[in-house]
Formats: sequence, C-alpha cells, structure tokens
Amino acid sequence: MKRKKLLIITAVVILLAVGGGAGYFFYFRHLLHPKHEAAGPAAHLFASIAPMVVNVHEKSGQFGLGGGSDGYLQVGFKLETSSKKVIDTFEQLRPAVRGNVLTLMLEVSPDVLTKASARTALKNRILASVNHMLQKDVPALGKKRFRRIYFTRFVTQSS
Repeated sequence: MKRKKLLIITAVVILLAVGGGAGYFFYFRHLLHPKHEAAGPAAHLFASIAPMVVNVHEKSGQFGLGGGSDGYLQVGFKLETSSKKVIDTFEQLRPAVRGNVLTLMLEVSPDVLTKASARTALKNRILASVNHMLQKDVPALGKKRFRRIYFTRFVTQSS
C-alpha cells in the first residue's frame, strides 16, 4: 500500500512538472522566438523600368532638331516606395509611364551627359512625372507615392 501511494505521488509530481514546463514554454515562447512584424512604412519595394535609348543633339538638346554632333542616352531605373498599392498601380500604368518618361528623355539637353547636377535634375523630373501620373489616374492613392529613383543604367555616347 505504501509502495502504491509512493508510485501515485511520484506520477503526480512528474505530471505536474511536465505540465508546468509545457505551460511555461507555451506561455513564454514569444520571448524565445519573437514574431517577425509585418513590413511597415519602412519597407522597401521597387518597380523597374527597362532601359530606354534616345538621341541627344548637341546644338538644340531636342530630339530630331539641330545640326550639332549627335549622341545617345540609355537610361534604366528603379523606383522605390513603401506601398504595395503604389506598385500595383504602377504595374497597371506601366506602358503609359514608360511613354511619358520617354517623352521627358527626348527633351534632355547634352548637359545630362556630363554634369551630375543635370542627371539629378533628370531624376527629379522623372520621379515627379511618375508620381503625378499615379495620383492623376488613381486619386485613391492619397499621399502614397514613389519616394526615390535610382538609375540602374546610365550610358551615354557622343560623336
């Protein structure tokens, strides 16, 4: 009888220890393995535009005009945002955005081939133009927009 009581008490103590350990583990597991939080406003999402090539004319800085030496400019870039909705909207408007950017590049002056300030101005014009198109076509985006632009290809050649 004494042996049976000792066996029952030992079994109860073991069950309580195992149950307590399991309870402790499940209750405090978030401290051992913190959950990764969902991407917030600091997320970096990118949309790409494949490289485009335009002619640049020395004298006029306009496509197809002027009699100076010719060259070309090839530009590819990525746009950065924190909003998946902006990326989705961009994908729907990609052909229109590409056409608009191509039109902007046709107005490039030869300075963009040699001056960093001219390249920065071109980047700012492209970024402003793309954001304007998105806001105009999808007003529901509100203040969501692309916040940065990165040239991924910038090749020039002048003759």
